[in-house]
Amino acid sequence: MNRQSNNNERTRTRGVPKKQKQKRPDLKLRPAFPGQPTYSCEIASEPTLITTTVTTGEVALAIAIDPVTLVNAWATRFQVTFREYRVIRSMIRLQMFSSANAGVLSVLPDEKSSTAPTAATAQNQRVLRFNASDVTRTHMMSWVPSDPLDLQYTASATSANPAWWKVYTDAALFGAPIAVTNLGLLTIYMTVQFREFV
Repeated sequence: MNRQSNNNERTRTRGVPKKQKQKRPDLKLRPAFPGQPTYSCEIASEPTLITTTVTTGEVALAIAIDPVTLVNAWATRFQVTFREYRVIRSMIRLQMFSSANAGVLSVLPDEKSSTAPTAATAQNQRVLRFNASDVTRTHMMSWVPSDPLDLQYTASATSANPAWWKVYTDAALFGAPIAVTNLGLLTIYMTVQFREFV
């Protein structure tokens, strides 16, 4: 009895065990119920030309991560096959052109607001440089949902905007050219997960 009591005392004096790091639940890959199949694929949008304006050199884009509107022939390719979908990842790809002016392009995903970016909201965000040395250079940035509500399934005929890709530049703060200048091409890739056949 004394030996067992001593062992218990030694165990208690070793201190409190380290707090183990809890893993974040993987909401993306969970089916609606056990055994329900899901189908995923990566789909690209039509490229968007990034062009500055004459007087201010401004570009202010807010593009919804919405496959229903971004994907060519969504209705005939996917809507007629699957009942519901959700976007579990998105990636933006910028193919920059040559520019005589050095400058930067602010790019960020926004889960809360569809409002076009401004000089104030674009500051202190990630920036991508564009200049003559950036010709043929490709920049990429990815986004995954952080809000469980953004991972709810949506009817295939309905638009869902879990987030918006925002792009901003101007001449005053970001050094964009003060002329109509094509800075590059923007393509949005979306990993879309489907469930239930129509």
